[in-house]
Amino acid sequence: MKFIKPALTLLSGAVVLSACSGEPEWVAVYEDCKKQITLASEDMNKASSEENPEMKAMMESMGNMTLNIGLTACEMIKSHCENDPEGAACQSIIEQSRNSK
Repeated sequence: MKFIKPALTLLSGAVVLSACSGEPEWVAVYEDCKKQITLASEDMNKASSEENPEMKAMMESMGNMTLNIGLTACEMIKSHCENDPEGAACQSIIEQSRNSK
């Protein structure tokens, strides 16, 4: 969980940069979501370097679950915002991203 604070810092930077890129703001939120989930999964897989084979298998499984569930959530962001960029769901996601600075 030590990655949360740096991830939130990256997220706020991505939101600011997206305003300058010409892309919709939600694109940066979506890309950052994928990055955060991938980093969390990698952290869990690093922790799986345990000598205990059962612990290693459990940590690898948790990393894969985190990746799958997290990327599904990121795809929901993309789907909501592609379909209705001005809708309540997309705007709420963007607002939550802004507030997480």
